[in-house]
Amino acid sequence: GVNSVKFTGEVLKNVKMATYEIDMKRILVKEGTTVGLANGILLADGKKIYSAENLKVGLFK
Repeated sequence: GVNSVKFTGEVLKNVKMATYEIDMKRILVKEGTTVGLANGILLADGKKIYSAENLKVGLFK
């Protein structure tokens, strides 16, 4: 899941480098389940074109 997403550009075929940055805020572990909470951005040739707040991912056994 995610709380908010903002797009301000696109990764086009002329983009030489796409860089993802994930800022892990919290990792919760409980009874065979792990949940990660983070914010993230995508840079296209060094320019921020995408941001996401409060990303959530879960791993289950």
